[in-house]
Amino acid sequence: MLHDRLHLAHWQEIFQQEILPQVSSQALQQAYTDLVGPLQLVWNEHLRERANLATRTHQATPTDVFIFAEGESPKREITKIGGLPYRAAQQAWPHTASNRPLTFIAQFCFADSHDIVGKLPGDLLLLFAECDAYGPILDQEDSTLAQPSIEVEWVNLGEFPLVSVEMIPAVEWQPFPCYGSIFRTDDYPDIDRYEFPAISDDLPTIYSATKIGGSPDWIQQPEPLPGRFLAQLTSTVPDQCWPYPFLNRAARLDQAWFAARFGATDAPDSFLRWGSIGTLYLFIDDHHNIHWMIQST
Repeated sequence: MLHDRLHLAHWQEIFQQEILPQVSSQALQQAYTDLVGPLQLVWNEHLRERANLATRTHQATPTDVFIFAEGESPKREITKIGGLPYRAAQQAWPHTASNRPLTFIAQFCFADSHDIVGKLPGDLLLLFAECDAYGPILDQEDSTLAQPSIEVEWVNLGEFPLVSVEMIPAVEWQPFPCYGSIFRTDDYPDIDRYEFPAISDDLPTIYSATKIGGSPDWIQQPEPLPGRFLAQLTSTVPDQCWPYPFLNRAARLDQAWFAARFGATDAPDSFLRWGSIGTLYLFIDDHHNIHWMIQST
């Protein structure tokens, strides 16, 4: 396995010791939505256990969810946002038609997910986008439907010189770098969460997370994109109110953290956001063409 596997039991113990003694269930339900840090996953799995979703195996669709650590991974090839891509050094950097360099946004590594996604043109899918000083440029004013200018590349794992920081052209904006640990679970697209009135507003029958496989967690109405669902990339904005906003950071994101990294104490624009707080959905057709859609709140 290339990715580090997230061990749920470890984080459940931390959750029991550090979170539950201090916080009410109502506050927790309001706090955890999109998955970025590990305690968000623990709470969502707790809600699923309360609803006993795992017994409905005939409705389960396997998915690999990614929980993030901040910074650059020691493994260049794993699923990550920002930082250095797994890309050959000699390969020309992608540019727009007007010769502006694109920004490396993220990469999905499918090496640990072949049983979910099947045969693909490569081991990794790299995503590049045209960005301004505030992030990916969306080409419509209505951010609930806006689509970015994205270029995708397939890469196979191998031994070759990888691109270095010095080889990457300067761009206006880069996403805050973070990398994923993998957690295998299921989505339940056919379950009506309102069967469970006590937790219906918060029960995650389909995970809102960066993930491979499973079912798309549509923010608006489902879109009939060509092909089959491959993966989705959520806005990666960590929760500032709780411990462990990232796997490798136990403390909250306080003013000192922001000041040390960005020279300011307010939330930076470098966290990946699609529109307001949106998600990029990726589909692949029978000819291995990638189709995408962004939906935002």
